[in-house]
Amino acid sequence: MKNFLTTSVIAFLLVGFSNMTYGQKAEVLIQDGRPKVTVWVSKGHLPLEVTFLDQNNKVVFEDRVLKLVNLGKVYDLSALQDGRYTLKMETKFREVNKEINLFGNDVVMNDISQRFFAIPAIDLGNGFFDVKFNSTRIANLDIAILDRNGKEVFEDKIGGVVAVNKRYQIGSMDRGEYTIKVTTPDKVFYKELSLR
Repeated sequence: MKNFLTTSVIAFLLVGFSNMTYGQKAEVLIQDGRPKVTVWVSKGHLPLEVTFLDQNNKVVFEDRVLKLVNLGKVYDLSALQDGRYTLKMETKFREVNKEINLFGNDVVMNDISQRFFAIPAIDLGNGFFDVKFNSTRIANLDIAILDRNGKEVFEDKIGGVVAVNKRYQIGSMDRGEYTIKVTTPDKVFYKELSLR
């Protein structure tokens, strides 16, 4: 497989920041006669997972952007063969999919889909933790506590809800390091829990 994507960070003012929206964004450009895609992400939306898929949904390239704040990252597409690709940009808040069509040095990008993720709030207290969750659709939640070895020591399956606001008493649990795991229809969320 070709090593086709080179990346570089570009300055904030290069292209199109005046209309940047909250979250992640991508634009195409021709720079030095080569087709490129620039991806931006707003502060607080990191990490950003960037994935390029070919027309058979095979992953061609993956990148995890950790420290990019209000800067763009450029992906050089000039080494790709002509054809249709999908650019998938995912943060913990939403997933954006864009279709990229390459024809020689021309590149055209179209929106495919966008999904927003409902994110649970996990708040720790003295001897308890709260889970709050609001969704735009009916969802099933699985709330679990894992010990330091990843073994499940507690589970609460909640089915068919749009909102959850629930307190869990943990004062009687053994001292130690645990992980709270909340599984939603879209993603799995974790929070460390230390009982002393």
